[in-house]
Amino acid sequence: FEKKQKDFNTQNHVEMAYNAAPLEEIVPVFAKILGFNFYIDPNVKGTVTMSVDSNLSKKDLWMVFEQILLFSGAYCSLDQDIVHILPLSMMAQERRLGSGFSYEANVSVVLFHLKSAKSSDVIQQIKPFITGGATLIDIPSSNSFLVVETPSNMPKLKTIISMLDTPVRAD
Repeated sequence: FEKKQKDFNTQNHVEMAYNAAPLEEIVPVFAKILGFNFYIDPNVKGTVTMSVDSNLSKKDLWMVFEQILLFSGAYCSLDQDIVHILPLSMMAQERRLGSGFSYEANVSVVLFHLKSAKSSDVIQQIKPFITGGATLIDIPSSNSFLVVETPSNMPKLKTIISMLDTPVRAD
């Protein structure tokens, strides 16, 4: 999305205030300001209470938009010129992720190969730290696991997994 915007870093005054507004009313406002077409999956629900009165770039406003979606249990993916807004529970089913198409989504897929810890143990230990709708897939034959998660949560998970995958010292 950012690549398609010419003035993505230019600051503009943004003023909006909402009190428990349905997500379906908020998305068109962001779409008009940021200049995108959209589709909202019927399973995406939520309300937004927010107040913004500040100079923001379109990049900053896009980040606010992604946070609103995340708080509402949703994520977005860009397919050509349409932003698809989908429930987090569908992240693992993202159909074109990694397929070579010109495509963007706020979904990360990372394969972790463990050196010291057992993959099934690490999966159990990181479950409290994953986003609702994220997916963990154990691959015991290679002591690895696959994580499908929001990009904003991935650095935290990488840090925790690194801490858990350290050799146990014998005292």
